[in-house]
Amino acid sequence: MLCERAQELFSDYYEGTIQAALNIPLENHLDTCGTCREGFEGLKAVWPVLDSAPVIEPPVDFRANVWQRIDAAEAKRAATRRPLFRFDWQSMFPRPALGWAAALLVIVALSGVAVKGSFTPAWLGSFWSGKHEAAPAPTIGDTRVFDATGSQVLKVYVQNPARYAIRVETKLESGAVEGLRSSIVIPSGAVGWFPIGALKPGDSTPARVSTSWRIAD
Repeated sequence: MLCERAQELFSDYYEGTIQAALNIPLENHLDTCGTCREGFEGLKAVWPVLDSAPVIEPPVDFRANVWQRIDAAEAKRAATRRPLFRFDWQSMFPRPALGWAAALLVIVALSGVAVKGSFTPAWLGSFWSGKHEAAPAPTIGDTRVFDATGSQVLKVYVQNPARYAIRVETKLESGAVEGLRSSIVIPSGAVGWFPIGALKPGDSTPARVSTSWRIAD
């Protein structure tokens, strides 16, 4: 599991709402990654303080004031003559996006007083530092036969560092169980060998497998 993905799961892991399929990979990562383990322990000490802080309700006219300030800023900008070839970054975002940006700045300003709830500071840190990048795409590796009680299990190696679950579909093109199809869902952040079919004990016929994946429904 990548450090970035592990840090995104800190909040769910602390609250006990993490998906069962992600619990063991996250714990294994914390056992081997001192940086993430130290970061999680630090957040465990911060979260109770934030949760016990009093909740501050926004003013009743908060939304109207935000939009009023946005409209005033846009009117002022429109009245000012823009120089030729000037890059206008605000024109790239619709009005709702500007509203959300203004609301986010207010929330960040108030967070020093009290914001009740769950936090994932590691993601925000990477966002502000400009180092937040898209996770690499899932990859499907080799297939291998594993001995099991009374049978042999054919497994495929999958890495899914993406932020979404994927569905891996396989078909045995040759072997004792030729034509066998399987479809398995691999959760986000999962890495390892996943079973796709059972073979007869002692079957040494080579198995050729075709694989494909798509985003899970």
